[in-house]
Amino acid sequence: MPPQGRQTTATTSLGYGRYGAAMNMAIDEAMSLESAQSGRIFLRFYDFTKPSIILCEHDSKECLKLDNLDGVDITRRKTGGRPLYVTDNSLEYAVAIPISEKDGWAGSLHDVHTRFGGLAADAIASVAGIGREELSLPRTSSIRFNGRSLAGHAQRLTPGQFLLYEGLVVVEPYDVGAIDKLWRLEKEDLDRIGQLPSIRSIARRKLGTTQDIKDQLMDTMTQALTGGSFEHAQQSTSASILASAERLSRQLYGNPEWVMSDQPSRTHKSPFCMLWEENESPRQRNP
Repeated sequence: MPPQGRQTTATTSLGYGRYGAAMNMAIDEAMSLESAQSGRIFLRFYDFTKPSIILCEHDSKECLKLDNLDGVDITRRKTGGRPLYVTDNSLEYAVAIPISEKDGWAGSLHDVHTRFGGLAADAIASVAGIGREELSLPRTSSIRFNGRSLAGHAQRLTPGQFLLYEGLVVVEPYDVGAIDKLWRLEKEDLDRIGQLPSIRSIARRKLGTTQDIKDQLMDTMTQALTGGSFEHAQQSTSASILASAERLSRQLYGNPEWVMSDQPSRTHKSPFCMLWEENESPRQRNP
């Protein structure tokens, strides 16, 4: 979806990929840098090769049970919010848009989320067979059903260069037992995670397998987020983004010195992304 006032440009779809946590975060950044350089809009969908934890840039790793991380990927992302846990129960996506100094709307977290989150909510409602009015968009990041997060988002803005809007849609219920083994959470938080909605739990139409739901989401969201104007990436474009991402993964996102650094120290009362309450503005949120 091009910014208002800009000539309509076809969005380049990178399709679907399945990568490790570090590589997924690196691809999002590489895609953003390519967007800034080329002036093109990019959209991608992705999953993770294994259960993964994504800390925010300044979050403390002490929210995790560090002795229980075998078999789990862990990295950081360059956005705020709360630590994220991803498995096959969710589908992730990212949109990268070139931004000029004239794109004032991009400086507002609320405006960005209304613009893109609203389109994602349209697609989610269609796939689930529910009314669009049953989904709400609080200030900056989530899409909610009955007041609980069904999808979460993060934004990264580099003024004059690019806007990255990353999203996660919950397709199947969370495995609360697995989360309890990895996270330092109060019972109240674990109970709330068990009550979080998913496409499966809210659907009013017959759904197929998890992958069927994801395929429908990708098709419907691609149409919604691009206004039906998109093209598949040429192989050379994808290859250049992947090559850049591999460098970023080695240098940063897969670098244990950064990922597991003791320097980040921000902790949260509820250190789990989908439990983030959005009834306060970002400046009012507790660090």
